[in-house]
Amino acid sequence: MAGKKVMRREIMNKMQAISIADKTRFESCLFHKLFETSLWQNAQTVAVTMATPMEIQTDQIMQQAWREGKTILVPTTLPDWQMKFSEYHSDTIVETNDHGIREPVNGEPVSLNEIDLIIVPGLGFSTATGYRLGFGGGYYDRFLEHYNGHTVSLALPMQTFSEPEWPTYPHDIRIQTIITCESEVDRGEANIETTISKN
Repeated sequence: MAGKKVMRREIMNKMQAISIADKTRFESCLFHKLFETSLWQNAQTVAVTMATPMEIQTDQIMQQAWREGKTILVPTTLPDWQMKFSEYHSDTIVETNDHGIREPVNGEPVSLNEIDLIIVPGLGFSTATGYRLGFGGGYYDRFLEHYNGHTVSLALPMQTFSEPEWPTYPHDIRIQTIITCESEVDRGEANIETTISKN
């Protein structure tokens, strides 16, 4: 079994190598399945990160949420590997933190019990168990330890594994729902099949 650092590097290399066209097609598939879930349809307040270029882009998620009258929350990192979520809207002031992630610098934090759904980012996901390989900071594991609402993650094909191929620990917080779009290429045409795993 590879260590977490090795797995992160391998997955990131594959994510950076995917073509823009393929990534866009997978993202469209993932968004379509997300918006069809009862988790999304029943959520009024949705928390989502402001993605880096390598990650699944979240702008379309935000736009869809606003069209449906939902409230979007985005995280801000705090000292001691903590973070808070605050409402994101057109006049929110955003800066890039030391990790290269955009985050709001104004806005009041929203309490845990006000968040209906958190779309959790990550690098690797076990579709059989819900284990997640994060970016190494531990921010989400610390936050989710005290969160009782719903969690969902969207995963590109190179991010999905049946069982985790990295070390897992008791403090790791498993994701409740993982949405995937698998691709099989036949004569140059991609056939995308979508599955939803609940744990």
